[in-house]
Amino acid sequence: WAGFYARELGDDGAGAELSEQALRIAQSNDEPVGQAAALSGLAMDARIRGDNTGALAHGARIRALAERADLPWRIAWTDNHDGLALLADGDLEGAAAVTDDSLRGFAELGDRRATGWAVTALAQIALESGEYEESIDRASEALAISREAGDGRNATWALELASEAALLAGDQEAAERYGREAARWLEERGMPASPW
Repeated sequence: WAGFYARELGDDGAGAELSEQALRIAQSNDEPVGQAAALSGLAMDARIRGDNTGALAHGARIRALAERADLPWRIAWTDNHDGLALLADGDLEGAAAVTDDSLRGFAELGDRRATGWAVTALAQIALESGEYEESIDRASEALAISREAGDGRNATWALELASEAALLAGDQEAAERYGREAARWLEERGMPASPW
């Protein structure tokens, strides 16, 4: 968790170092839950650095550990993260398939907040695929879920996606409306600019 919090506070180097330390401890204890959690941090670090191959390699290790320890939430998280890495690599079809798996996994577990993450990722995939109306629909769905779950960060990402998709679809008025709402959410969170 210390690695996660360091990363959230913008210190990616400390986040990676703490995740590496956590991984060594969990490996020395042959503890799959801790290993999967630490590798999740390292997978995020790799993707942030643009090392999508490394991120997917970590994902494969996480999935093997999660299957061994019967951790369906961690599998769904890995599917979602792998979808973002595949999207960044330009594999839109692969990204959509694995993110659909993530959505099913989170929905089956009843995790509304994480379901919002997966729906938002699908909105991003639709946007990158040029499916602007689908992107707006998915982003609107993610926004509703994220609001219900109290996830302002994901709600903001969904609004930003809806704004960009509306702009690309030629609906300037909707783009501005979504953009203003995203700015309001950022202001409420005390953030001058979106991290996305």
